[in-house]
Amino acid sequence: MQRGFTLKKSIILLAAALAATCLLIVGCGTPHIALFDVTGSGKTAVNPNATINFGTAYFLITPHSQTRNFRVENTGTGDLQLTGTGNKVVISGTDPSFFTIPTQPSQKIPAGGSADFDIVFTATAITGQKNTTIGISSDDSDQSSLSFNATGNDLYS
Repeated sequence: MQRGFTLKKSIILLAAALAATCLLIVGCGTPHIALFDVTGSGKTAVNPNATINFGTAYFLITPHSQTRNFRVENTGTGDLQLTGTGNKVVISGTDPSFFTIPTQPSQKIPAGGSADFDIVFTATAITGQKNTTIGISSDDSDQSSLSFNATGNDLYS
């Protein structure tokens, strides 16, 4: 009888362990960040350390600008958290003042969801090529930060 009791106890413990594992897998999921340039009618993946060219913005009597649209997608199975302090998408580098993000994307992106944001390059009376780095941090365990370069030509005429 002792042997049957031990076997039954082992089966119950195994079933409980499997149930807990399933709950963890379903409940926890894994987020995965992907970034796309969705300017115009296309959808182009933005690879880390890529350079996105904003083209030329002219400063005539008033400043003109070029805008590009971006989409952060969560292709994982769990919620994706953008983890930057303050701004979720950060502009840094050589010429950050020429590039702006009017509206930051959502901090939390559900599995299969996305968040869009724009980056605007604005011309000034200072002619020449302007360069910056755009960075996004997240809780993606495979790729916790993603950055790319942006460039634009400022033409005063």
